[in-house]
Amino acid sequence: MKTLRAMTTAALLIFLTPLAMATDVWAQITIPDIVEPHTPIVAGCNCTTPEGSEVRIRWSLSSGATLIPVGNAAHVWAPPGSHKITASVVWMQFEEIEIPSADGQKKKIRNLLAWDLQNYEKTFTVKGGEDPDPGPGPGPTPSGFKAAIQAALVSIGNPSSRTTLAKIYSEIAEKANSRRDVYKPATMVDEAKTRVASELSPGDLSTWAAFWPKMNDAFRARKMDADDTDAFITAFRELSQALGN
Repeated sequence: MKTLRAMTTAALLIFLTPLAMATDVWAQITIPDIVEPHTPIVAGCNCTTPEGSEVRIRWSLSSGATLIPVGNAAHVWAPPGSHKITASVVWMQFEEIEIPSADGQKKKIRNLLAWDLQNYEKTFTVKGGEDPDPGPGPGPTPSGFKAAIQAALVSIGNPSSRTTLAKIYSEIAEKANSRRDVYKPATMVDEAKTRVASELSPGDLSTWAAFWPKMNDAFRARKMDADDTDAFITAFRELSQALGN
């Protein structure tokens, strides 16, 4: 930990950009080492900061991956393969003091007492191949797919966010149906991942953790062709119906 420094807030900003000042530390980011495909990923940072300090985290990902900051967490989408995520963490301690103003009155300002900056990095792997879908070939009947989804829902009870998920998959299916020149299976899958990560809270995503692998199994058993937009539209509609029941 660096020596505590007293300085103004404006002066602090000068030091936030050069990351060479910080010490690289591994294994402080909370993210699974291995992630199943088509599974929302939420990263957090297990850093120790002084009591009462304010914390800011700037996240970054290796090329090919995407993140959406939500508070001090990061909702991540990454294609199959190995990826590195970095968190630049700064904490600041302030005190409130009174100083004379031009009109003779006193005004309160926040004075920066101390700060520190650390970098945290972690590598994680997303399982799977290059296809955006679970695999090619003919598959089971739609009713079997819906039954598999409904069975998977038993493991998580009846969270209120079911309605949100049902809406996400339904809206994507209808947009793909009306804009087939733009929406392909890969587009649908990518949009679903991004919307799930951004529209569900970290707590809701944790609630659904047991559901995603079973949903993946249901898609895999369906064995849709990677270019079959009609099949994906049908699957998304049936997934939405199962979630909405």
